Amino acid sequence: MKKLNVFLLIVFIFSTVLTAAEKSDKKKNNKKESSEQYLLDLDASKDEATILKAIDFVGSKKKSKALPKLMNLLGDQRDQIRLNVCATLGLLENKKAIPALNKIVLEDYSSDVRYSALLAIVRIGVDDSVRTLEKLKNQETDPIIKDFLTKLEGKSKGKKGKKKDKKKK
Repeated sequence: MKKLNVFLLIVFIFSTVLTAAEKSDKKKNNKKESSEQYLLDLDASKDEATILKAIDFVGSKKKSKALPKLMNLLGDQRDQIRLNVCATLGLLENKKAIPALNKIVLEDYSSDVRYSALLAIVRIGVDDSVRTLEKLKNQETDPIIKDFLTKLEGKSKGKKGKKKDKKKK
């Protein structure tokens, strides 16, 4: 009788462990499928809400795999999508996005989208965009963006002045 009880206990424990392992595998697969579904949703043919949800997901999870699809969405006609893509590219902080962001900052008709692209450029690093920002300062009509560029330029000059002071010492 004792052997039977021990055997049943072992079978019970073993089946519990197997069930827990299967559930864990299912959760991993669901997460993987979910992540891949969001990448698939980064498609201009999808509805705006679906695309925005996917953009938010890849930004929050810092999915650099989404970079090419995000950059394709910069050509979308919907302002909100382009704006969110710019913000997400800033979150990803990938220098490969700089040329596309430079183009948006100079050519997009929406000042909100241009501002979002500008903030993304600053977050990623301005070094690769100095010429673009100089050109933007001369052509920009939006007062908020002009003010931001002026402050950015002042901050940049302040850093250069501090570097010169350090060299003199």
